[in-house]
Amino acid sequence: DVYKPNKQAPLTVMKYRNIYLSALKAGEFDWAEKFIHDYRGELQIKDRQSIVELSMAQLNFERRNFEETLRHLQKVRTSQVFYKIDVKNLSLMALYELSHFEAAISSIESFKKMLTSNRTLTEQYRDKNRNFISILAQLIKARIDNTTGAKEELLNKISTSQQLGNKKWLIKKAEELQ
Repeated sequence: DVYKPNKQAPLTVMKYRNIYLSALKAGEFDWAEKFIHDYRGELQIKDRQSIVELSMAQLNFERRNFEETLRHLQKVRTSQVFYKIDVKNLSLMALYELSHFEAAISSIESFKKMLTSNRTLTEQYRDKNRNFISILAQLIKARIDNTTGAKEELLNKISTSQQLGNKKWLIKKAEELQ
């Protein structure tokens, strides 16, 4: 088995994650879903449920099933800070897509506190996420206020940002502004 060369050891979460994320990036949604289900039993039991829920949330997001994305994210329970950040980012993007702006603004505030209080994150990783939520907040404001001219300003900010998570998605959302 190419995904799990050692039959005795469980499939690592990182390998599992990298495989399904690569499939999602390639647009192979059905293949990714089959992989998620076929190999979930190979994950360590303590991580299994949350990783499967996160992977299904990411799959549903790519399929534009945003309500389903949020349902899966609510079931993720982890102490791993990087997965918590994945959950926050994906949740914010789904809330934006659903135009649940008040919930997104509230989530942005709690995310800011999480980034500030967690000392295990590198400054670069913290900045990447802070910049994402800052631009997302500006996108939300532009949508709520129906601001004219915000599109070019936001596209400029996005293109000049060195440390920025979810850059392609932010560009797409800024291009959708009036």
